[in-house]
Amino acid sequence: MDYQTYMLNHLILRIPSRPREFLYLTLQTSHHQLCLIDNDSLKRGSITITNSEVIIAFSKQVKMVETSGRLGIDVNERNVTWSDTTGRTEKEDTLEIAELKARYGGEGEDS
Repeated sequence: MDYQTYMLNHLILRIPSRPREFLYLTLQTSHHQLCLIDNDSLKRGSITITNSEVIIAFSKQVKMVETSGRLGIDVNERNVTWSDTTGRTEKEDTLEIAELKARYGGEGEDS
């Protein structure tokens, strides 16, 4: 259901069943979920109801952040390499990790 179909008042969810008839569900939540429901800065989106769950999508308007650069990371079995937009490149040797994995039962390897 989209956000215009249902009404949520704290922990009471009202969903239409027929014209001018509604079902009321009392939600059970954790403290964290209750904080989201009561947060006025969050915009409620669509809702999905299953046999055991009620899932409510939330969104929030955020300010765009101007980045100072980008970072690319390449993870391999024997090393991790990263480069940034300033041209700096670093390589970290992880050969010892690959050897430990092979020695102590890595996938497809004989122990």
